[in-house]
Amino acid sequence: MRTLPFLLGLAVVSLAAAGCGYVPNRVSERFQPAPAQERVLPNERARVYVAVQQTLERMRFTLARTAEAPGVVLGRSQIVRNEAFDEKLQYEIEVNVREFGAGETKIYVWAREQIEGGLTTEGVSIKPLRTHGLYDTFFTTLEQVLREPATP
Repeated sequence: MRTLPFLLGLAVVSLAAAGCGYVPNRVSERFQPAPAQERVLPNERARVYVAVQQTLERMRFTLARTAEAPGVVLGRSQIVRNEAFDEKLQYEIEVNVREFGAGETKIYVWAREQIEGGLTTEGVSIKPLRTHGLYDTFFTTLEQVLREPATP
């Protein structure tokens, strides 16, 4: 009869110890910068640079920064107000456009969520998004723009 509680206790301790290895990884991952979402496109760098700007405009983002020489484009969404929590939410997408090879371009995309106010913070909280639907929307819209004839 005493072996059953002992075995149950041993099982609980084993499961708890097995799960502990994942906690530090998740905590450290939260404080590391989110990696860029990368794509290699079979288009010239100049064409992709313009297409990235058109993509963000189609997504109704405002172009906050564009610098062709370094290939940087920064877009911000409209501010969404949440009156219930007294907060404002805005998304930001940053794209770096780099020449990759002959006729190919590599892009690096980072998405961030900015929250101002609210119940938990008084300042601005910027959260890098590791996975989000914005990435899918951005890449799908970019592919559509690149399939269209280039405008001079």
